[in-house]
Amino acid sequence: MKPSEELRQDHQGLRAKLALLEALLPGEEGAVAALREITFTLNRELSSHAQREEILCAELPPLFPQTARVDLEQLHAAHHDQQRALERLLGLLWRDEPYPVDEVMRCVPQVIAELRAQMALEEAQVFPALEERLSPHPPIPAPELVWNSCDGMLVIDDHRRVLAMNQAMERLIGRRSQDVVGRHECGLLFDCKDRHGCALADRPEHCPGLRAMRRFRPVKAAEYSVRAALGRRRPVSTSYTPIQLHPGGPVWALVIMRDIRIQKRREQRLAQMIQNRITGPPPSGERRQERRVELSVPILVRGAAEDPQRMWHEGVTKNLSCSGAYFTVQPWRPVMTDDVVTLSITLSYRVRRAFPFSRLAGRGRVTRVEDLTRVNEPGTTRLGVAVAFDHKDFTMLAAASGNGYA
Repeated sequence: MKPSEELRQDHQGLRAKLALLEALLPGEEGAVAALREITFTLNRELSSHAQREEILCAELPPLFPQTARVDLEQLHAAHHDQQRALERLLGLLWRDEPYPVDEVMRCVPQVIAELRAQMALEEAQVFPALEERLSPHPPIPAPELVWNSCDGMLVIDDHRRVLAMNQAMERLIGRRSQDVVGRHECGLLFDCKDRHGCALADRPEHCPGLRAMRRFRPVKAAEYSVRAALGRRRPVSTSYTPIQLHPGGPVWALVIMRDIRIQKRREQRLAQMIQNRITGPPPSGERRQERRVELSVPILVRGAAEDPQRMWHEGVTKNLSCSGAYFTVQPWRPVMTDDVVTLSITLSYRVRRAFPFSRLAGRGRVTRVEDLTRVNEPGTTRLGVAVAFDHKDFTMLAAASGNGYA
């Protein structure tokens, strides 16, 4: 049941009890027992109503209007005052002879008038906000293909309230849809920040979703960072498309959010490669600090002075970076530190999410050689070789992957 419906039912019961009190207002001594019973029941129902309001105040989502929130808290405090007034009235009704008719006649109309005024105020100012902001929306019809997309998708209204979201968005932000839908504003949920680090939650005039709904025109992808699962910030590319389920109905915005961490990493690595082409590779100490990716992919190697027509020697990489590689290979000749070798590495599409390039080829300089011969397997001699790429004579090619980034 909706919160507003529960409070409306309370109001119906309270009004019925107030009508009975009005009918007993003449206050004859024979009506004392009935007055006591009605007043006691009214006090009990008002207490339950105040408890429901207290729970609702504690559970109101951040997107609930501040004015309606303040009104609800003030009415909750006023209802507690009315409970104390009813307790004083009960004290009068239980007083010994003579029966205080004048005091009861003065107290009962005041309680009735104040309670009716408070209920009217609650119905006029609090109930509309409860029905607008907390009422669940019917499921938004959409093809199953849309909600099963690998990109995060959600629907927001003109208050930036989240109306629906798919599983990819749940994974991105680390929260379940039932904990978010109808209870959070997207700007506060994601803590959106532009490229300058300025928050968008407090600047609705800069919100691209509101702009798309206001103009009824899609807003192209915008890049900014959002708060994702475990509080981490992630770069995302987001587009906004206005939707209207039927003519004259409300206009919402379909938000498609794509995680672009991999794209940003590739851009950084490409920028580093360009920088290396211009200024040369960084010192060996700095290269070792660069993050290496643990990948086991085939590698072909031969000495730079060997005949190009000779067969390549096959090895397997252990890790890769944009500055070098470490691989194992069977020795084909004595390999020494500072030897120049020619390398060729091809990455399958399955591992391209971990490394931004699909093909690496060129020359490199041997920086370390290790004998990996196993004592219990004397016939399986292998070498562990670390090579630093010569960026002036080395090529790295990037290919388009399944996520649409090049």
